[in-house]
Amino acid sequence: MEKLFDGVRRIQPAQLHVSQLYVSRTKLQAVQAWLTPATLNACRPLPVHDFGDGFLTLTDGHTRALALLLLGLPCPVCYDTDEMVVGPEGQKAYRTAIGWCRDEGVCTVGDLRKRVVGQTQYEKLWLDRCAQAFAELGQ
Repeated sequence: MEKLFDGVRRIQPAQLHVSQLYVSRTKLQAVQAWLTPATLNACRPLPVHDFGDGFLTLTDGHTRALALLLLGLPCPVCYDTDEMVVGPEGQKAYRTAIGWCRDEGVCTVGDLRKRVVGQTQYEKLWLDRCAQAFAELGQ
């Protein structure tokens, strides 16, 4: 798949699609403690990728994207070309996760506002689900 852009772009978080169903409240609170308009430049660009549907989908950084959305700030993003994303196994894993999200009506960063859960729930609902799916995919 072709790289859509080079360098870093700033995009409103509401325009970014997601590959994750939940955000940990603990992690969100930690990000909110340091992420402010003054520290935005210290925020590493969030990796995004187009999985063939024309949308820029986060491959990581969902918590930071939600924190930026809540602050009303744009996200610095870069195009993700990491082998774990663009390789056949990565493509299969991310497409599976994106499918879960769409099945539950979670498409964009804004949809994650109602999906912030405690750490134990996050581990059970998201991390365990991913681990099981990756095991089934042979990862």
